[in-house]
Amino acid sequence: MDDWLGKEYKSNDDKTECWSLCHHIGSLLGLSLPSSVWEMRCVGVSPILKSIVIFKYGNDWHTGIVWPDCLHFIHTVKSSNTCYIRKSRLNHSVLPYVKGYYV
Repeated sequence: MDDWLGKEYKSNDDKTECWSLCHHIGSLLGLSLPSSVWEMRCVGVSPILKSIVIFKYGNDWHTGIVWPDCLHFIHTVKSSNTCYIRKSRLNHSVLPYVKGYYV
């Protein structure tokens, strides 16, 4: 997945880019994700492997998938109307906005 970082990402379905990316990566990891993240079960406030992190980004909810080290997550970031794939650290700047981790 490292070779995806920094690449442009465009959703090929009716999902938001962040949720579409979770579906794409999830399928590579053997996960079958529901059509909506809200159909998933919250497993708490600590990251676990292959879980989906939901966090507030501006006024919207945003999703990412926890990286294998459980210290980072991969998600999309919009810049100039284009979405890019990014790996971010689950640290003090993100954690206050995390709603939870879902499976």
